[in-house]
Formats: sequence, C-alpha cells, structure tokens
Amino acid sequence: MSAEAGRGERLAEREGCAYLLPTIVWCESPQHPAANKEFLFPYASVVETPISTKPEILGPTLVLTAITEDKKFQQRLLAAQHIGRLNFGPIKTIQIVWDQPHEGNLFDHLYARRAFQSVLEPVGA
Repeated sequence: MSAEAGRGERLAEREGCAYLLPTIVWCESPQHPAANKEFLFPYASVVETPISTKPEILGPTLVLTAITEDKKFQQRLLAAQHIGRLNFGPIKTIQIVWDQPHEGNLFDHLYARRAFQSVLEPVGA
C-alpha cells in the first residue's frame, strides 16, 4: 500500500544516514507471506480475514489493532494469549498508556528475566 501511495523508494538517505520509511502491506489473507511479520522499523501488515477466523490464525504479535464493532469477535480477541497489546478502533500504535501492562521500556520485553532451579548437577560441572 505504501508503494501505491507514490511516495517513492523505501530507503531514504539524509546527512550520511540511511532510513527505512514506514511500510504498510495489505494482505488479502493470513496466508500472505507478510501477514505474520514484525520488524524493528515502522511497518504494519493489514490482514483481511473473515470475522469467523480464530484469532490464533494471525499468530503472535506485539500489537494488534482490530477495526470491528462485533462484540463476540472482540471477546475472542481479548481471550487470545498471543497478543501483547490489543487496540479496538483506530488507535495509533505509538499512543502509549504507561499504566497498562506491556507498555514501557522495550528492553523489558527483549531481555526478560528468567528464574532457573535444579536439583541436578549443572552441565559442564
């Protein structure tokens, strides 16, 4: 969709730095290769899917925005454990409410702490 908007190349260079411009990809189905991808630059895939589709078909995601007023579908999305943040309606991905779980520092997600205990002798000891 971004390319069709006529904005030119995705790669922009300025003052010796290279930038990837925001990218929006329209996916006609969840089977589209870009439907379940997330990247560390401004990117979104818009997946067209029937309302009867289980939310699990969309795969795990950090943020899912559902443009639907179907209350039953909203309840199914709320019950899905693989969605990090769920928006109903046209809410900007960068709109953050700091008192919500999963908001805050990205490093909290990337470097999550894990506890480990064992009664066995450690490997290599």
